Amino acid sequence: MKLNKYIYIWLLLSFIFTAAPDESDGVGEHFDAGHNGLSRIGDYGYPNNPMNDRAKGFSIQGKARSALLNYGAYIDWDYNPSGGWGNYAYLPSVAFMAGVPGYLSSSDFTWEYCDNTNSVCEELADGVSVWYSTDAYDAWSEALNNLGQPNRFSGIVYNIENDSGDLSLKRSAIANLGASRFECSEGSANNQSECESNGGEWNYKSEVLDHAYASEANFEWVIDTSDEEAIFIYMVEDEVDPNNSDSKVGFVYPWAFRPKLDARFDEYDRYDYGVDDEEWTEDDYYQYYGANTAESWMSRWNPKTNTDWHASTKSSVNTHSTQYSAGDLFGNTIYTGDGDTYPLLAHSNYPTTWPISLNTETLEDEPFWPGWYGDEYYGDDPDLWIDAGIDAALCGSNPSRTNPECWKELAGRFISDSDIYMEFDDRWAH
Repeated sequence: MKLNKYIYIWLLLSFIFTAAPDESDGVGEHFDAGHNGLSRIGDYGYPNNPMNDRAKGFSIQGKARSALLNYGAYIDWDYNPSGGWGNYAYLPSVAFMAGVPGYLSSSDFTWEYCDNTNSVCEELADGVSVWYSTDAYDAWSEALNNLGQPNRFSGIVYNIENDSGDLSLKRSAIANLGASRFECSEGSANNQSECESNGGEWNYKSEVLDHAYASEANFEWVIDTSDEEAIFIYMVEDEVDPNNSDSKVGFVYPWAFRPKLDARFDEYDRYDYGVDDEEWTEDDYYQYYGANTAESWMSRWNPKTNTDWHASTKSSVNTHSTQYSAGDLFGNTIYTGDGDTYPLLAHSNYPTTWPISLNTETLEDEPFWPGWYGDEYYGDDPDLWIDAGIDAALCGSNPSRTNPECWKELAGRFISDSDIYMEFDDRWAH
């Protein structure tokens, strides 16, 4: 599961302790992009090793001062100054923890029961009844894929207990709900016996094989994006009311809908990517993984290669520059020395730490600030409203600093004396 997390840290700064060398105990692990022919582990060809994107920052301009890291514990004893205020270390080790649920309960929406006597469900076969919800469809549509299709969730899970559950079978059309999942390889047949007596094989239909992980599921579902714009759920047996909080039915978030772990080796994990052995395709054997939590406190290794939070891929290109090191810019402080070669995070007051991009107008490489800027108040200067993108009606009705409509981000205006930008994620979490 890979949850992307960004943190933007600014502190007011001053001076504190002498720096201690950062020595590695030689404890660590291998980071591999999976180029071993056995799996598709980590499609991030650059870099295979997130250690290459690590960097630190120095927030040392005010009374509060600290070194900051884009991985593990973001304030750490091993990097001075470590969470200081005055002559004391108040926050010498600061970790980051984030948890997300694996599903959204079906009871958050309104469901109606219907059969083919209802115009919404008229495509159903005789004797088949389903539940449908339009506001569930609206929630599913809050995120769209590249084709403009609803994409907030990845599937429907049932029998949820202790954060485990079974994935439902996705059918291709409303009319297929409750229909046979099998077909005969030779002509038409109503059942397996009839098919085999005619010399055929009784096989799963292609739409079922596309979702083989749920070929025997008790629940089926369809998302209708054309006429009805609704979510439909059919229950083969053990029927429950999805309106009830104890129905144990939910919509699966993408991070909880992942290929099943097939085997765990010392160097990598192998997942079941189906017949085509390609990750994130329909024939993958998906599984419901439940809630996920990533943290950075429990690592006791040096240099914390096993932390859940690592610098985001290509940070050394996209979020900071490696042109100058900590020793180059902060070697004259009491926190480090000229020999400190550790890369630096982007500091707002040091453009040489910013990443580089091509200026399409000058066709020259120039540093750019990777984060956002502070907001400027325009309420007392109506002449600037149009150029700044201020809505005259919304701001003009209450032109005060308490009105958020009177503020706009202003390029070049930083939030603090020294803003420090970093990006990290849990791509390498175990």
